[in-house]
Amino acid sequence: MFRSIAAVLAIMSFLCMEPGAACAQFTSKVQFSIGPDVGVVTGTLANTHTAMFGGSVQVGLPLNRRLYFTIDGGYNYFLGKRQSEAQPPNIPEVNYIGVKSVPAKLGLKYYLSSIWFVQGEAGAAFFSGTPRTSYEAGTAFVYSPQIGVELPAGSHRIIASLRYQSTLPKANNAVKVSFLGLHAGFCF
Repeated sequence: MFRSIAAVLAIMSFLCMEPGAACAQFTSKVQFSIGPDVGVVTGTLANTHTAMFGGSVQVGLPLNRRLYFTIDGGYNYFLGKRQSEAQPPNIPEVNYIGVKSVPAKLGLKYYLSSIWFVQGEAGAAFFSGTPRTSYEAGTAFVYSPQIGVELPAGSHRIIASLRYQSTLPKANNAVKVSFLGLHAGFCF
């Protein structure tokens, strides 16, 4: 997985060195964005949780006209399932408590055109939980590839992107916390 991420980042870095008139339409300003995230839980956490709701704040520092270094922080809440329908008689209903995480990531954002971009980030996800959650408090490595579009809205921009975010399972816990989601952002 690390080799795949490194290869994508290397290719993006190489592509950004491409000379040409297309680069002239991009700006080299620092980008700030904020917005909500929603997603469907995937991986092993999907056995006990259904959806993810949250938000993120991002700063993009220009490396050149197409490539930005990103700093991203956010909050994710994974909604727990209620397991009553499939329970046999005489076994009590199980309600899974929501899992909360605060991901902090660094990465690269590369503009394929004046509006389309791809982005890859990696960092740490800090979890808070109780012994009753399927993913207890702790820290895990997190990675997040995404593809999106950035549209002008007056003097600002609006972002819509499709994001997959996942952690590597902790050694003492085989749960992989991941989701496929949508991010909407307001850039200023």
